[in-house]
Amino acid sequence: MYKIFGAPTGLGALLIKRSSVPFLSTSRRFFGGGTVAGLVYDRQWQSFRHDIESRMEDGTVSFQDIVSLHHALDAHARNYGSINRVSVHVNSVTRYAEHTVGALRHSNGLPLCRVYGHTEGSDYGPTLAFNVQDAQGRCVGYVEVERVAVMAGIAIRAGRFCNPGASQKWLGLDADKIIEYTSLGFICGDDHDLVNGMPLGALRISFGAMTSKTDIDLFCSFLARHFKDYLLFASMCTASTDKKTSVGVAPEFTGHGYGLTSKCSSQTLAASPTQIFSRPGSGDATDQDTLRVEIDQVVIYPVKSCHGWVVPKEMDWAVTRFGLRFDRSFIVMRENSTIPMQQKRYPNMALIRTRIDVERLVLVLEFPDLQPLEVSLLPENLALQGIESRVCGDAMKVSRILSDEISAWLSSALSVSCYLACDPRLLWASADPENDELADSSSDTMPFSGSDND
Repeated sequence: MYKIFGAPTGLGALLIKRSSVPFLSTSRRFFGGGTVAGLVYDRQWQSFRHDIESRMEDGTVSFQDIVSLHHALDAHARNYGSINRVSVHVNSVTRYAEHTVGALRHSNGLPLCRVYGHTEGSDYGPTLAFNVQDAQGRCVGYVEVERVAVMAGIAIRAGRFCNPGASQKWLGLDADKIIEYTSLGFICGDDHDLVNGMPLGALRISFGAMTSKTDIDLFCSFLARHFKDYLLFASMCTASTDKKTSVGVAPEFTGHGYGLTSKCSSQTLAASPTQIFSRPGSGDATDQDTLRVEIDQVVIYPVKSCHGWVVPKEMDWAVTRFGLRFDRSFIVMRENSTIPMQQKRYPNMALIRTRIDVERLVLVLEFPDLQPLEVSLLPENLALQGIESRVCGDAMKVSRILSDEISAWLSSALSVSCYLACDPRLLWASADPENDELADSSSDTMPFSGSDND
């Protein structure tokens, strides 16, 4: 019922043909309280109740929701009239959204959104599924769009919507690809949204009795404001099944007081100037056809999935071979688990604020009603124990920080037994970026980055 009214949740109804009742009577192997007329404990025998309602309702019914349903029906009728009036309104809003979202364009004429399912003559409900495309026609990760929408106060669904058949059809995902991606760790409900540039899901907006055309206009304005003429960083926009993906030469950045310095080789940053800065519709860019980028703000996330820290504008901030200094140097792990905790499943991680004390080389963690916690950023000051982990689907070795104080603080903040882990290579490189070679590594990739940039 919450699909119609928004409340109560957990309440539904099952309609059964009387001619089908005998088949249901003999097919049940498990049952709960109130469904049987008699049973014995020392042999497999039970006698079900005769009326189908009692036979199929296991245990205590959701009586509070049943009482609430009466008020939900009354409120719906009082506010919106008949269900037929709602149907007419919702159909009108859906078609308006289909037209306005589909009409959004980049300056070069390419569509801003790729709409699924709304083909000529097709029958569809009050939803619109789509993906956002950049100015070169490449899909923007739906997780990225969803997070920007949340910050703008817009509720939107993202993923496959528990509809694998439609996802396979409209996204071009055949069974072999689904099986391959799942084996690589790209599973339903995670934050992997693109693999080799191909979307694994989509975005969906839904319409109801309370939805207005003004809502649609505001949503389209949001899409245009944030994604019109948007260009993806070619080598950072997607997860890949190819572990040897190469990258190009890093561009030169300038900013308001930011002195971004790089001690890494020219092969370790994001992408070539052509890939990043080419003007929409201008074709292949040349050195004379590039844009100057001015950085307004630098935000790093010392602990993956926790709140970021804004680098002061008067402070120079180095770029190591792994990326921005101290960015994603730590992860939070549950006890007896090898997978890092994510904000999507543990929302309180967003309330853990991080701060870098550059002079003392200390990470400061803050959480409401808890005393601030300090963690050294020097590996030699930490008691470390090597463990196996899986980060973004990849097996890798990290180091658990053996500190009862740190583990207790995180467990109290997140209400689950957990601990802090790190990759010492990142800390070595960030603590002394002038001598980046201290990070003895066979790989220059950022261990805790991946596509779940939450």
